Amino acid sequence: MQRILIVDDEPDMRLAIKNVLRLRGYEILEAPDGPSALNMLSKSDVDLVLLDIRLPGMDGVEVLEKVRKKNRNLPVVMITGYGHVRSAVDVMKLGANEYLQKPFENVKLIETIRRFLEVKDTDKTAETEEVPIGKRKSRKRGKYIYTGFALVLLAFIFFVAKKAYLYKKSYTVENSNTSSITWVGNNLLLSDWLKETIYSYKISGGRLMLVRKYFLKGIHISSIGTENEFLYVADSWAKTLQKRRLDDTLSLIKEYKLDGGIISVFCEDGRLWTLDNDGVLKVRNLNEKFSVISSVKLKNHPDQIFRNGKTLWSASSGKKRIYKHRLDKDMKIIKTYFLKGFENDLPFSAFAWRKGRLWFSRDGENKIHEIGKGYLVSER
Repeated sequence: MQRILIVDDEPDMRLAIKNVLRLRGYEILEAPDGPSALNMLSKSDVDLVLLDIRLPGMDGVEVLEKVRKKNRNLPVVMITGYGHVRSAVDVMKLGANEYLQKPFENVKLIETIRRFLEVKDTDKTAETEEVPIGKRKSRKRGKYIYTGFALVLLAFIFFVAKKAYLYKKSYTVENSNTSSITWVGNNLLLSDWLKETIYSYKISGGRLMLVRKYFLKGIHISSIGTENEFLYVADSWAKTLQKRRLDDTLSLIKEYKLDGGIISVFCEDGRLWTLDNDGVLKVRNLNEKFSVISSVKLKNHPDQIFRNGKTLWSASSGKKRIYKHRLDKDMKIIKTYFLKGFENDLPFSAFAWRKGRLWFSRDGENKIHEIGKGYLVSER
């Protein structure tokens, strides 16, 4: 996993950048000043540095000079404010690889980093693919008709069960930066954090057909959840939760401020489940105050949650692991899984269970995958 060091004295700026990069599968280190950054660089292997030019005490130019004396090849991207383009040009001469001027868009940040830390997609999965189940074993000829019939019936049941267990299919979709997956009846809703858009799809003819898309300007959509006729949209950057109506325009009803920066939500039976940046899971009443019923810090520090019956599931994008939790006060991990056949560098970005199958996306590809439980391989 590639590691990026963010050096900025503004905690909110570090958090915002970290949220974007963590979804891409990068490991993040943070430093509020120059000495802390240099100390981290001396102790840890870092693949790229995002360095603010304005820092208290030792500024970004001084930090860059000291970095370059020890490492000429480490990519360093300077972050500047308005009116400091001349300084940016100067630091480029000192050895910075690139600079970004505040405020910058998500797209610009990702494009800049990709130039130095490009993640190659080696997955050549076809748009629609089912795993070969194998040839049915021919039954032996027996003397008794009923015995032969029973064997054929058992073989057929086994074949059907195995086909469902090893089911695998991939759908092409318009968006490629999915941050959340949820179902509303037969419609699949996907949120794209980069395009600030929610897409509605419906399965038709074995394909996902785009029904409608909703552009939510200025919202960094970290997660969505639905309950009855309402859609809840979490923005971890702004630390807000929006309540919208599931109508033709997703009309905004009200916006709420929630502490912690919510990165994943799930709605069910009048309850709102929220996961924040620190890995704290809270169960809340789905009312105007979102009063907390219970709270627990998940030890695996995931970035996605989903409840399926009496089981809580969580996922870690960077580790590409899915966790099954016991639904109790401690939310203890029962099993840890990786997905067979999806072990390449693309991180998981969203997942949901539906009718015994796992639907999931990987950040950076315009596909949604549907698989049977046979592809969940336990590490324990």
